[in-house]
Amino acid sequence: SSDVCSSDLRLTNREVSCLELLMNEHMPKTIAYELNLSVNTVETYLKNVRTKMACKNINQVIVKILNPS
Repeated sequence: SSDVCSSDLRLTNREVSCLELLMNEHMPKTIAYELNLSVNTVETYLKNVRTKMACKNINQVIVKILNPS
């Protein structure tokens, strides 16, 4: 599991869970199933992560996490 520092970004536990599963190559549909959420909810959580991390897309989020400055 990658080190997602939720306290600095104020990510919710669900946002962190979705992001960690996404980084482990799960698709939103699978994440929704794993966390017992709707796909729309998962996509909203991931959108919130992108906004909080000031990224245009989820790939930028992953790059920021893997290569912190």
